[in-house]
Amino acid sequence: MIGQEILNDALSLGACALAEGGADYSRLAQLLFSPQGREFCQKHSFPSIERFNALDRSEALKHNVHICSADVLSENKGRCALVGSQGVAECYGGDHAYTVMLFHGSKAEIRCGGYAVVRIVCVGDDNEYQIINDGTAIVLC
Repeated sequence: MIGQEILNDALSLGACALAEGGADYSRLAQLLFSPQGREFCQKHSFPSIERFNALDRSEALKHNVHICSADVLSENKGRCALVGSQGVAECYGGDHAYTVMLFHGSKAEIRCGGYAVVRIVCVGDDNEYQIINDGTAIVLC
């Protein structure tokens, strides 16, 4: 199963014990967006585009992970990941903090406001983003 292969890869790179356990899509998304997962992904440029491409895209999309997609629109989701994708992430309101992760050459326009707090995480050096802030959002890069 590809999910278990991703976890095994992470463990071989020194991921903490939090990465052990089940490897369904919900668990993988939970690990990906966790503070430890974000840091690990940035440090190791992990997972590779090949690993992402092996995932079932419809299952990944249920967790707001967009793999090699064009014209993504993520509207007020607490978290989203663009993997080799381009699109728009809208983050409005202070109901929760937002996390936008960009992997493997993704390009995003991040629209934010309404006192939102938005964290942008770039995995790799080849991502591009533009922030459109109504002046009330806090953006952490």
